[in-house]
Amino acid sequence: MAAIHPQADVLGEALRKELQAGERLLWHDKPQQRLSLMGFSIWLFAIPWTAFALFWTGMAYAGISTTADSDGPALGLLAYAFPLFGVPFIVVGLCMLAAPLAPLFLKQRQVFGITNRRLLIITKLRATSVESFRLERLGSIKRVEHKDGSGHLSIMTGTGHDSDGDKTTETAVVGRVPRIAAVEATLRDAMERRQREL
Repeated sequence: MAAIHPQADVLGEALRKELQAGERLLWHDKPQQRLSLMGFSIWLFAIPWTAFALFWTGMAYAGISTTADSDGPALGLLAYAFPLFGVPFIVVGLCMLAAPLAPLFLKQRQVFGITNRRLLIITKLRATSVESFRLERLGSIKRVEHKDGSGHLSIMTGTGHDSDGDKTTETAVVGRVPRIAAVEATLRDAMERRQREL
């Protein structure tokens, strides 16, 4: 378990603020900072998309600029709508290019915790988001473990129904953290103890 330093660890402080009276923190950690090479596969589509959007918008603007410089009739502000039509496509392309880097941004702002009563997932962006799951209500656990021992847990938190009426399973994910097998053991032990207490 990583040590929490209250003066330097804003996420650790946010986690401790969530603890209720009599609640003990059994484990906590942040997701590891890793990029998945599979995430960059979107670039196979994003690079040509963005390049074409930039080319199309640039050519549309160049066509208007050329027409405006000639002695022909003035096109007015409406003519600029044509190149502006390409701007949303450029924005979408830039978002696709940035998508593989998003996990680095989020992982620095997230912490997971297991207490003797709850599973906590805290994400601190502009506002703090706290997901709290009572241990006695958690269901099955799926563990994915990598060669280095890190991995993630998918934990069933409930069931619901989609718009078609089909049954859906709601899950909480404890992202890529080190020693995931030990984390799973801690969670299962805490769940069993909580069931005995009730």
